[in-house]
Amino acid sequence: MESLLVIALGWAAGGFVNGLAGFGAALVAMPLVAAHMDMVTAVPSCGLIVLALNVQMFWTFRRYLLWTRIRLILLGAVPGAALGVTVLRSLPEGALKVGMAVFIMAYAAWGLCCENGAERTLAQGWGLLAGLLSALFGTAFGFNGPPIVAYVAMTGWDKNSCKAVLGAGFIGTAVTMVGAQAAAGLYTGRAVLVALAAIPAVIVGGWLGVRVAARLGEQSYRNLVYILLLVMGASILWGVWRG
Repeated sequence: MESLLVIALGWAAGGFVNGLAGFGAALVAMPLVAAHMDMVTAVPSCGLIVLALNVQMFWTFRRYLLWTRIRLILLGAVPGAALGVTVLRSLPEGALKVGMAVFIMAYAAWGLCCENGAERTLAQGWGLLAGLLSALFGTAFGFNGPPIVAYVAMTGWDKNSCKAVLGAGFIGTAVTMVGAQAAAGLYTGRAVLVALAAIPAVIVGGWLGVRVAARLGEQSYRNLVYILLLVMGASILWGVWRG
């Protein structure tokens, strides 16, 4: 019971950050909850939790969405999910945690060093690769955000349109991820229980984050998130090394 409470609090924090910035729930929550369960439980439960959260975000920003902006993302998600299941079933847990930590730290470093100065001229055709990588990383490691976020950040769309595309794109890749994980038999009773405990917390956190973001600027929060992610990624690597 105590571990479920910690997991729910971790996902509430992830939902809050997601509401602020439009992304980041799994990147924040997974390092916090990974110590309380094995990756075979954490990753499938994450798929269900992220799906619920992104339905909430999409519904909030749905009026800003142009469907032509997400079709390639959804198309790329199908082969990406299949590759992710293969990775999850073939690598040991230690390798999965190291991969997750390295990817988190690399993404955070990119955000701190490059995001503000990036020239936003990326063509929409890159959405295909973004969808493939999003589903691959989501199915294998439990977070599908960074590839789509990196793609959207370089398109030049306004903030609300970006959040609408992120919500819709994440729903598409999350559905693909959950389907692939279910087909592979990865949903245990423990994974479903974790998801049921965390979904209300992540929804409340997301709701609060959206309301705070409406009053305050986002960039300072994003920079803080990137710094925290660097620390969390380093902490995971330290734990694996000591273990």
